[in-house]
Amino acid sequence: MEQQTTKTTEKIRFADILTKPEQGHAMLLGIFCFLSCLILPLANTPSLPSLYLVSVIVFFYLLTRSIRAMLYYALPAMLLFLASGIFPTLPTALLPTYFVALVLGGATGGFVLIHYHDLKKYPYVLAIPMGAYALAALITGNPLVALLSLLPFALSAVAALCVLLLVKRTDATLILAGTLAVTLAAAGALACAVSGVEGSPLTFLADTVRGGIHSLLAQMEGVYAEAGMTLGMSEIAVSNAATLLVNLLPGLYLAACSITAFLALRLLLQFLIAFRSVPHLPVRLGGFTVSRVSAVVFIATYLLSLFTNYSTATLFGTVCSNLALALEPGLALVGVSALLPRGNARSCLSTLLLTVMLVLAVTDPLLGLELAALTGAVCVLTARLMRSPDQDNKGVK
Repeated sequence: MEQQTTKTTEKIRFADILTKPEQGHAMLLGIFCFLSCLILPLANTPSLPSLYLVSVIVFFYLLTRSIRAMLYYALPAMLLFLASGIFPTLPTALLPTYFVALVLGGATGGFVLIHYHDLKKYPYVLAIPMGAYALAALITGNPLVALLSLLPFALSAVAALCVLLLVKRTDATLILAGTLAVTLAAAGALACAVSGVEGSPLTFLADTVRGGIHSLLAQMEGVYAEAGMTLGMSEIAVSNAATLLVNLLPGLYLAACSITAFLALRLLLQFLIAFRSVPHLPVRLGGFTVSRVSAVVFIATYLLSLFTNYSTATLFGTVCSNLALALEPGLALVGVSALLPRGNARSCLSTLLLTVMLVLAVTDPLLGLELAALTGAVCVLTARLMRSPDQDNKGVK
């Protein structure tokens, strides 16, 4: 009872210290929220995604004034750009545009909702997604396709609620990831139904990915042949690679939702600080942690997937691989953060591991993510053993 009263008091104090942003700041974020909602149904339109991405890059740089800070958002977008080769029928800028629109739209919409969560002002706030929907329906002539414009605001509503209720940052990220996963799955099912796709949407996606991999490798084989070389992959090897990626689709999907949710919440908190909405973030919102249970589950499932899928893929090994892949982003963040130099404290081993991770992130992203996640899992499990006496005393107090 006492703990519940303390949490309620903390929420009231947080609501009291929130200040309204300057009119120019609020209008700027409202405009980017509107553009992020509008670009989703118009992402197939030539040149519009490029203009949107360029404007977002300029906005991010003016906000952070740091190339390093922009890498948090640029690296996933670049990986999605490279992954677009698996879907030859899609424009190469489509997946990065969707990712940036969800992250920026969710963060800007959440910022607006946090400061104008008043029944009298709700019509003005809801005018942003509804206006984007109306304009998208007018431009595309398809009201169902225009529904894509509402996706970022679903993320915004949950993010704003989590911040106002002071939900722990890790828990809020999981809630946002679940919301995004359900929302995107519903949007995908609706898109398949509208397109007249027969059968299960999952089967359609698996067939599309499998066909895309075969097409991509066939194009690479042609490029190698023109250079007088061979790719060195038989039809069996190509088929096995396609099957492996299809089996990992659930884990990749959950990992992508987790990364998007984490970045959207991170950007929302950055807005609160950058536009002086709060003097400082409450402790519950400031730190991202991973439990020891998650670290143990990741190591166990990762090792089991290696042994059970050593010669041929098995159902148990595939389940373990997907579970490990879903847990990797959070642990990878912990691992990379632990290796980053802090002040003058530098370690040769940390620098070497961080360099290897960066090289693998370019040459083999999945292996780089696995190494970072394993490092993070070890850091989480050994944190208790490596705590200093001062930290223990603070915990007792």
